[in-house]
Amino acid sequence: MAGSDWDLQVPLLASPPMSITTRRPLVLAPKVDCEGAVLWLHGFDDNSAGWSQLLPRRLSWCWVHLRAPKVAQSFFGGRKMAAWGDFLSAARIEVGSEDHECSDERGIYATCSRLVQQELDRVQQKYRLDSTRVILAGYSQGAACALQSVAEYPKPLAGCIAISGWLLPAARIPAATRSFWLFHGREDVQVSVNCSSFAAEKLRSLAADTGIHNWERQ
Repeated sequence: MAGSDWDLQVPLLASPPMSITTRRPLVLAPKVDCEGAVLWLHGFDDNSAGWSQLLPRRLSWCWVHLRAPKVAQSFFGGRKMAAWGDFLSAARIEVGSEDHECSDERGIYATCSRLVQQELDRVQQKYRLDSTRVILAGYSQGAACALQSVAEYPKPLAGCIAISGWLLPAARIPAATRSFWLFHGREDVQVSVNCSSFAAEKLRSLAADTGIHNWERQ
């Protein structure tokens, strides 16, 4: 069900600070006693509606589809779009590219990661779940934000799923969560499949149990 909007202050290096407005997540409550939860982060300039109908559900699981705030995008002349961070370039994201190595100077990824972590806490409290009964997942830029959210989250989750995503510099640290599943299309024209290969190698170097699966079509 949809919720109301609220203002969030994004910590910027510039002054004055900017406020961004996002909406409450779309929550698909379990039909029986809750045994687990999945939090899903959609991709850039997307919304939760399509994903909520596409992804399969389990009656005993809660699905939480988070909604990205609309923030000005540097690559698009400051136009506001639904995003978990700031895209600096319209070019394909490759290992070592500007967006792959984004330092998050505007603090948008960091702020969205904190929002995700707050929602993780809320879901655990509401449904009385241990953190190891919760999965965080995302697609494309949502996957990048999910990986950063997990890296900075103090409690271990059941795992993190990243589809067609990349590992931001802030996420390249040891995480309490030890299980990661990465998926990527070999012909992805927006995010190179090498980004997932890089992420898997880095996560494994941090002693995380990381699986990776690449498919032939985008």
